[in-house]
Parts: sequence; structure tokens; C-alpha cells
Amino acid sequence: MKRTFLILALFVWSFIIKAQTLTVLHIDTKGLGYEPAQMGDLVRLELDKIQKYQVTDRYDVAHLITQKGLNVANCYGKICLTEIGKSIGSDKMLGGSVEKLGKKIIVSFRLIDVKSESIEKSY
Repeated sequence: MKRTFLILALFVWSFIIKAQTLTVLHIDTKGLGYEPAQMGDLVRLELDKIQKYQVTDRYDVAHLITQKGLNVANCYGKICLTEIGKSIGSDKMLGGSVEKLGKKIIVSFRLIDVKSESIEKSY
């Protein structure tokens, strides 16, 4: 009985909670042989596997950017990502960089809350 109630409660809860949209544009790269758009695609695919956010499809992102006449080239910082996020109606934006320094690869990501215009997490 308790288990049935718990399952029902979780089922109802899943419909009440609105999944937040997360958009990834380009991820800055240096010394890796990947273009920023390619790295953005790789990150987007991995985030989709986590299933924590509703990750915006790359084709939908391209459509929205074209439709609104936005320029996302060199848009890696908080201000630019927040502006783009507001324009396309995304709840969160993910930006960052992947850089090869000698034998090491340095990865840096920032999860930005568009509404509050703040960095929510930095990895």
C-alpha cells in the first residue's frame, strides 16, 4: 500500500514539475582539433544522457538563432549567453571551454541561470 502510494505520488510529481530547458551553443576550444560548434554538439549529447534538463536540440537552436537574427559567434561569456538565453526562451545556458595545455586538457563549464542572470554552478 505504501509503495503504491509512493509510486503514484512520484508519478503525479513528475507532471507537476516543469522540466527546465538547457541550451548549449558553442564551447570554446584551443589546441584540440575540434571546432567550438563540434564541442558544443558533444557536450549537448552528453547532457542529454543525464536527463536532468530538457536539452535544446541543436537544430532547434539553429532555427531560433536564425529566426531572431542572433549572432552567437564568440558568445562564451555570461552576459552574451544570458542575452541569447532570454531571446530564445531558455531557462539555463551552459558555456565553457576545453583547452589543451601540454599533456593536460583543461575543461571549464559554467551553468547560467537566465532569469537571475547569474552563474549557478561552475565546474
